[in-house]
Amino acid sequence: MDFLADYKFSVPGEDDGRPWYGVRLFSRRIKEVWESLAGGGMDFFVPMHGVDTQDASGRIRHAVRPVVSNLLFLKKTLPGRGMDDFVNSSPYGMSIIRSVDPASGLYVNAEIPAGQMRDFIIMCNPELAVRKFMGEREAALKPGTLVAVHHGPLRGVTGKLVRAGKKYYLLKDIPGIAVAIQVSRWCCEPLQPRG
Repeated sequence: MDFLADYKFSVPGEDDGRPWYGVRLFSRRIKEVWESLAGGGMDFFVPMHGVDTQDASGRIRHAVRPVVSNLLFLKKTLPGRGMDDFVNSSPYGMSIIRSVDPASGLYVNAEIPAGQMRDFIIMCNPELAVRKFMGEREAALKPGTLVAVHHGPLRGVTGKLVRAGKKYYLLKDIPGIAVAIQVSRWCCEPLQPRG
């Protein structure tokens, strides 16, 4: 995807408290959607990762590509049902990820709090080497302790500290995807007592 040749990762600025939505695309036209959202001034995020490919002459080329070709996140910038109307009227075919509201039992848009989304974006930095992406169901099955990182590049980020083999990972899951980054458990502090 040549439109990402000049991709630069950036951490979001000051938190304005607005929630985010996970959005599924019904096509793989992420380039067109990306350009449309950027041109329309919408705040959005696409999780990216580095990929090495070999061309016909045998040279290795490094590229940055979306982790999931049909998933992006939109900040709620329109009031009321404005986001639903925006997504439903899009010519690209997309839908906001929904979840069951425990109080009513009805499907509602799955809002991602601004702080959780900021942590997720920080953890999606393509420069962080030891990362794993997984589905939210797989992430829910991982036992762990809720922690906050107090040292290093992830300082202030919260997530679940999980163990895989002899290594520890900070796991952050949001509707649609989860990311895990290898961390030292000594850099993490439990947010709640173990029970």
